Amino acid sequence: MKFKIKTKFYLFLHCLFLFLFLFSLTINLILVQANWRTKYDQQKQEINSQMDRVRSELDTTKQKMADLRSIKSSLKEQIAQVKLEIKSLEQLAAEIELAIDQINSQIIVKEEELDNLEDQMRRLLREIQIQQKISPIELVLTSQSLGEAISRVYNLSALQVRVGEIKQEVMITKNELEKNKAKLEESKKALEESKALADSKKSGLEALLIQTEGEESKYQEWLRALRDQERQLKAREAEIQKEMEAEEKIRNTPPPVTGGTPPANPPAPGNCWFEDGGSISANLIKPTQGAITGTFGCPPSLYLAGLPHDGIDIANSVGTPIYAAASGVIERKGFEPGGYGYFVIIKHNINGERFYSLYAHLSEPSNRSVGEVVSQGDVIGSMGNTGWTTGPHLHFSLLSSTYETTGSAGCAWGASKCYNPARFIRF
Repeated sequence: MKFKIKTKFYLFLHCLFLFLFLFSLTINLILVQANWRTKYDQQKQEINSQMDRVRSELDTTKQKMADLRSIKSSLKEQIAQVKLEIKSLEQLAAEIELAIDQINSQIIVKEEELDNLEDQMRRLLREIQIQQKISPIELVLTSQSLGEAISRVYNLSALQVRVGEIKQEVMITKNELEKNKAKLEESKKALEESKALADSKKSGLEALLIQTEGEESKYQEWLRALRDQERQLKAREAEIQKEMEAEEKIRNTPPPVTGGTPPANPPAPGNCWFEDGGSISANLIKPTQGAITGTFGCPPSLYLAGLPHDGIDIANSVGTPIYAAASGVIERKGFEPGGYGYFVIIKHNINGERFYSLYAHLSEPSNRSVGEVVSQGDVIGSMGNTGWTTGPHLHFSLLSSTYETTGSAGCAWGASKCYNPARFIRF
């Protein structure tokens, strides 16, 4: 009876642990699913934030452009009005100049009249002098009659008076002409000063118009730049959406969680100085999906410019999931800007054989922690284009236990030895 109770109790504990394990696995899957979506949501939020900023700047720039156009239109109207004022002032100045010329001509005429009068005055004075030398008795005796004598005296006196009157009239007219001329000269000077002020105002308005046009040109250029940014952000938003859909499609495809299948005709170990010719008895799985773009080997090899290559390159889109090739412990993770970019190294100890798998050029730091245990097929990161690459791909290497003494993650360019992954995995 006690044995049955213990058996049932152990069975209950086993079921409970199995339930907790499955529950934990489900939660982890949900968290992983949420984590990769969060990455894209954050990118989208950043894009949307930048789009809001660009659109706000676009609205501000458009408003400033409208204000500048209004100022520009007002300046053009003011310049046109000042030009009309200048033209009117020039016409008035021309009319005043013509009037001054006419007055000058009239003054010349009056001066000629004065000269004639002065000549007559001189003759009259001579006549008066002559008349004054004749005594009244001589004047009467030389005249035909007393009436003639009186007439001669009267005419001389009247002529003298008339000449004086004419001279006074001419002087008055000349003085008036001089005064009118002086007024016209003052008016001409005032018009010239007004025209100078109008010219200065016109120059200032034209300079301001040029400055406004320059500002408008700057805002037009900035407007084009903002619209380019908007187009680029929309294009990037579309790219993120495509990447998310592609990763979702890949993630919905069940990963290979069972043991791997070795290649039917594995290549024999080569003679590369960095290759370890030993064997790995563990069944490894392909770490990701994609096209092989670089093989393992020494020059000449199927690799960039025939350089030595200590791993396998698998290319696909950014975000393609990367799986652990075998169960193990996260040994190391980090970032090398001129080499591996974001990378992860897993330590494996299977059937007493120690080796290490390297996953390089990840899109971002792995969410796995150093010392964390991972199972074969667990997602440890996503494909990227970080470090020294020519496009998004995974660089996958298998390091022998030499890594434990060298600490070098590289073989072709380092001190460790590497296995050819194609000998153990069917790619």
